[in-house]
Amino acid sequence: MRNIGLYAFITMMIFVAACVMLAADTHPGMIVLLLGGMSLFSFRVNAIIDRGRTRRGETKDFTMSFADISKLNASDLIELAATTVVSMAMCAIGISVFGA
Repeated sequence: MRNIGLYAFITMMIFVAACVMLAADTHPGMIVLLLGGMSLFSFRVNAIIDRGRTRRGETKDFTMSFADISKLNASDLIELAATTVVSMAMCAIGISVFGA
């Protein structure tokens, strides 16, 4: 049930950001790539950290610390790095191609 509240909050913030960007007459491609990159990063990092906590028998929490990252196994770290690179690339492409 905790994830539903967190996912609803992230989705609400992305929707608000999309409305603000649309009101500012931003190109739709930029909105899709920027907010897609941010949502990909938010949802995947949360899932990776929660999976690591579950594997260690800890409770799921809203917070994250560097100790959580240091306790992840190699496959989780690779997925975390790939998620970070892909989300940053999506944001960079959105800004460079559709930005002003």
